[in-house]
Amino acid sequence: MIKRRKEMYILLLLLLLLLLLILLLLMLLLSLLSMLLLLLMLLLLLSLLSMLLLLLVLLLLLSLLSMLLLLLLLCCLKCQSLFLFSFRLTGSVIWI
Repeated sequence: MIKRRKEMYILLLLLLLLLLLILLLLMLLLSLLSMLLLLLMLLLLLSLLSMLLLLLVLLLLLSLLSMLLLLLLLCCLKCQSLFLFSFRLTGSVIWI
């Protein structure tokens, strides 16, 4: 009877160790899953930041292009003001 009780304790101890091992494996799996989710969120954040950075660069290029076009327009207006224009209606030469 004492031998049987010892076997029961050993069996119970093995069962508890197995349960502990299963819990440990579950915790490991959950930690790996959380790391994977964290990595995925980081990649998503980086892609979002890269898209925002790309949008910012495109906006800067667009503003630079508009400034260059404005500068070209001002240059053309300045060059146009240096030329003589004759108006046929008055028959005189006017500096603009």
